[in-house]
Amino acid sequence: MPRSISLLTYCGSHRCESNFIPEWPWSALSSTLGSANHYILTRDNAVRTTTYLILIAVFSVLAIAFGATAAESNLKEIMQGLRDDSVAVADGLLMDDFNMVAQGADRIANHAQIPPSQVQLVAAELGPEMATFKQFDNTVHDLSLSIAAAARNNDRDQAIADYQRMLNGCFGCHAAYRERVAAVLSDVVDVE
Repeated sequence: MPRSISLLTYCGSHRCESNFIPEWPWSALSSTLGSANHYILTRDNAVRTTTYLILIAVFSVLAIAFGATAAESNLKEIMQGLRDDSVAVADGLLMDDFNMVAQGADRIANHAQIPPSQVQLVAAELGPEMATFKQFDNTVHDLSLSIAAAARNNDRDQAIADYQRMLNGCFGCHAAYRERVAAVLSDVVDVE
């Protein structure tokens, strides 16, 4: 459970304390608000406090707007990112840059999820084949983790073998489902 930032105010001659916002999205501001995660509101710093609260409100709106945008990655954007990361892995393998291989493979393993609205459309189209479609994603995920581990161990042969198997999974999924998935999502987003 995230901690709260305490706002200390003086109500007449006694101190009042209230917990008002979760700390995690405001970590950048917590140092501004004080190392003890509280801020004392007096007449001398009321203007500064008002400014902080306005900044918090502005950052809240921006964080919500940015969060909604980041969460709304569509399948086309996800696939383009996976392609770029696959190319980075290949480049790393060709140059024996194991750090590049591990980073690219980690990004593949941790790619954004397909938005629920698009998952529903795809599931309706694929019906019982949805389990096989998901298995392709699981295979790519597991193999990318294996590629990253092999790269961290400087095991070029294992990384290459897993990379080839991962690409076979990508090509297999595209051969079986790309056309149908693109068609069902064509009204939602340009998938081609």
